[in-house]
Amino acid sequence: MQKLKSIFRQNFPGARRRDVLIWLFIVLGSSFVGLVMTYLSFRQGIDFGDGSTFFSFAHNLANGEVIYKDFIHFRTPGSYFLQSFFIRIFGDQQASVRFALGFEARVLYIFFFATALAIFLRFKYVLLGVLSLLIVIALPPYAQLRTVLALVAVVLYIQSYRGVAQHRSIWLVCSGVFIGLAFTFGQEAALMAIVAIGLMELFQIKKNTIKLALRRIGVLMLGTLLGVLPLLLYVITQSDVPTFLYYTFYYAFILQPQAMDLVYPPISYVNAMFYIVFVLYLIIFYIFYSSRKIGIVEGALLVFGIMRLVTLLGRSDAGHLLFVLPELIFLTLYAIIHVKNAQFTKQGFKRFALYGAALSISFWAAMSSSGIILIVSAFIIYLALYSKRSSMQEVTVMKDANAIVLTVITSFFSILIYILYPSFSSTLDTMSTRGLTDLEIGGLNVTPAVYTEVNMINDAVKPLHPTTIFSYPIQPYYYNLAPKHATRFMTFELETTEKEQEQAIDDLKRTRPEVILYDPVQATSLDKPLGKINAYIKSHYKIKQVVVYSRTYWIMVPN
Repeated sequence: MQKLKSIFRQNFPGARRRDVLIWLFIVLGSSFVGLVMTYLSFRQGIDFGDGSTFFSFAHNLANGEVIYKDFIHFRTPGSYFLQSFFIRIFGDQQASVRFALGFEARVLYIFFFATALAIFLRFKYVLLGVLSLLIVIALPPYAQLRTVLALVAVVLYIQSYRGVAQHRSIWLVCSGVFIGLAFTFGQEAALMAIVAIGLMELFQIKKNTIKLALRRIGVLMLGTLLGVLPLLLYVITQSDVPTFLYYTFYYAFILQPQAMDLVYPPISYVNAMFYIVFVLYLIIFYIFYSSRKIGIVEGALLVFGIMRLVTLLGRSDAGHLLFVLPELIFLTLYAIIHVKNAQFTKQGFKRFALYGAALSISFWAAMSSSGIILIVSAFIIYLALYSKRSSMQEVTVMKDANAIVLTVITSFFSILIYILYPSFSSTLDTMSTRGLTDLEIGGLNVTPAVYTEVNMINDAVKPLHPTTIFSYPIQPYYYNLAPKHATRFMTFELETTEKEQEQAIDDLKRTRPEVILYDPVQATSLDKPLGKINAYIKSHYKIKQVVVYSRTYWIMVPN
């Protein structure tokens, strides 16, 4: 214990016992608040999209199936195993998965986010940490564990430069472990951390010898291997390695974005929020560049926040906008308190202007084409922070520059909060009904319309007593109407390949589902990527009953 205290004091100089206890209270207190909010809100409404898909995955895992062999998905499975654990504890119903999703977003995420803030702020700036956490807690529970694990990895990597030399390997191993964990919960988040860390290491080579740089990378890779080892052992011993590699790398990073990425919203008042994010990052970059106390090491967090925008650029909707806000919220507040440490001179602004323009162009290019261009943005930021010259001797200070920059940032942050107010209000509304109502399905309270539709489909399927069902093409909720699913594919998307169609048809021939719940509108809209499956179903199955409510469903049985 004494040794741990010694290591802490050496790596966090100036942090007193009281500071540590306060931050411990903040970390545990904010996590508890998140737990209470999850308990009060998790029963509200069935999610027929992603939530039902996650429930199907967790249900399969809880029943002994193996991902990438018995069923397929393009993301690494950490969250699905967590959800299956909740199913085993609280029962095989969607309420268990909804609670698991809330627990991940509001308890685990908040715990690791608060821990990352404590380490990055070196157990100081308590008010900054509390304000950042309060705003993040109030957001809808869209945050996912994979992103905050990657954030912790970046913060621990930063600490490897801030801490004393003899303990750097400890921080690097820990950083690598969190990269491995981030990969287990979502491979794209780990890639974002790797880009932020890898580029920074590249810019540090001149300060470090190549031998030292290679040693650091080796230690980091060792930690990453330790973090990802449970997943690797699972895939090697239980699952299918080629399928795992195909879906988590080629499919996830090449095929899936081609069909799923949306066009970035055009500039307008309605879409202002989508552009304020980039403006804020540009201003934060200027403050970092102008600050005497911020350099390339602290810039790694800015780079990671910008790499997180890949998610926003890909899906370009309100949900994914909220998804990237936690890092931006903290970095905005962090930049505000560092305005006092910045020197905004005319000479400094002229030097920054080139980098600022380059960053703006890279942002615009990423909006117009692909989020992968953000790697260029990361390179620009590191280059600027690496090459910036001290303006201590420059006396031509821009008049009232501090007040101007502070006003701009606080104004934008006020707009941010104003636009997000409906989301905060929605969070409070979902906490208003705590128990189950008469309109309950799977442990969740639903609207009269949903209750009626689900029961109409239940009444149509139940007399057929299916043991295997095919809920097609994107109706994952109704897989709970039978013990088994018909194919390894739980949903079918725009990027479905011809080979996957053939595999699905082979599965249908093998499993011979007694019932196919067919959504004709979805199937018709996806006829181009799913034409072979559509044709197979229509030639081998007949319509037993048509259920029409808010949507139309065909209840189909074998010819």
